[in-house]
Amino acid sequence: DPAAHDRLAMLNAYRANPAKASAEFAGNWSPWWASKAGGAPEPWQAGAKGAWKPVPAFEYWEGWGVEALHDFNGLVFFRTDVELTAAQARQGTTLLLGPPDDLDMTWVNGVGVGTNTAWGVPRQYPLAPGTLKAGRNRITVAVYDSWGGGGLTGSPDQRGIRLNDGTTVPLPEAKNWQYLVSLPSSVGEPPRAPWDGITGLAGIYNGMIAPIGPYGLRGIAWYQGEADAGNTAPYADKLANMMAGWRAQFENPELPFLIAQLAGWGPRNTAPIESGFAEIRDAQRLAALRDIRAAIAVTVDLGDVNDIHPANKQDVGHRLARAAQVLAYGAHQSRSGAEPVTAMREGAAVTIGFVSVEKQLTAFNGVPTGFELCGVERGSCWFVPATLVGETVRLALAGRTAARVRYCWGESPVCNLTDASGLPVTPFELKIE
Repeated sequence: DPAAHDRLAMLNAYRANPAKASAEFAGNWSPWWASKAGGAPEPWQAGAKGAWKPVPAFEYWEGWGVEALHDFNGLVFFRTDVELTAAQARQGTTLLLGPPDDLDMTWVNGVGVGTNTAWGVPRQYPLAPGTLKAGRNRITVAVYDSWGGGGLTGSPDQRGIRLNDGTTVPLPEAKNWQYLVSLPSSVGEPPRAPWDGITGLAGIYNGMIAPIGPYGLRGIAWYQGEADAGNTAPYADKLANMMAGWRAQFENPELPFLIAQLAGWGPRNTAPIESGFAEIRDAQRLAALRDIRAAIAVTVDLGDVNDIHPANKQDVGHRLARAAQVLAYGAHQSRSGAEPVTAMREGAAVTIGFVSVEKQLTAFNGVPTGFELCGVERGSCWFVPATLVGETVRLALAGRTAARVRYCWGESPVCNLTDASGLPVTPFELKIE
């Protein structure tokens, strides 16, 4: 993953000099802002115009009584000014902020000084020499909230500029700060640094896996993928590389990986759609297909359209256990149910071939649903009726040209293909040969 190499280089730079790396990373905000904000000026620049208003309180903005923020998830900017003497500005300093919820990017006099995602955690950002100046200094904090309460919170002692002489210059009280309601979460998350507390590069591995050492394991259950739905292309390769890395760490090249495929979550679709969740499910399928020591547990039917953490974990566990029986204990059964492998054009129809079918394919109501044919381009799919023929599914082209076939595609698709195992067939996309 080339992007990971670049992020690793920045992470190493941050380890050597956090202030310098933070300033460099802040440069990612300008192109992101330009692509999302429709020509609005960058709020972190000096004299930035906009509908700035006084901050009511350092608490969640949902409780301010502001109509636009009573249920707002997205980006809000905060700014204030603090006066320093020349002697204070020359000292080594650290900027102190109360906890932002969730993510912050902070600038001082237009220079990026720090960023993190960690709700409930106060920030302490070291400032590089020359960042501060005698007189007025502008502090701007972008706070991005993706769910629940959002805002810049904390007590007065958590907000200040701590000088090397041991004194602290307090930051102004709330009424002397301003806020600007900016972009909703629907436009997408702002840039995240490789040292980010939630999505940072290698942070979870270094904190939770590497310290274990070459511990003896019989298998690993992997339940993840939602956070990658916005960048699906590299997921299958990332997952393969992760499995290889963990096998090396645990000194077991045969270590089984049991991958819980993403469950259904989000609105139903009545027409074919493009879906990051569906693309991740297919990437998980491909990663397992290419690795004889990996298997997926299909869970698309176990989700909840309103809850990303569905309650039914019993069936998830049963399906993971079935895969474990095959990979770790040699059981003679399919690891994940029927698995699609080919889509062949045969005259005026497309025939989809499967392996690991127990007895024959069936549909819960007798008629398989959720199949699509697609052209080459995104957005070119259409629903088609399907016919079961033993261990295959046939789709009529009806005089149209198709390059791909998809099944069970969407955030929370309704699909009913199975076999004698009772397991749902995995969502998939196949190129038509």
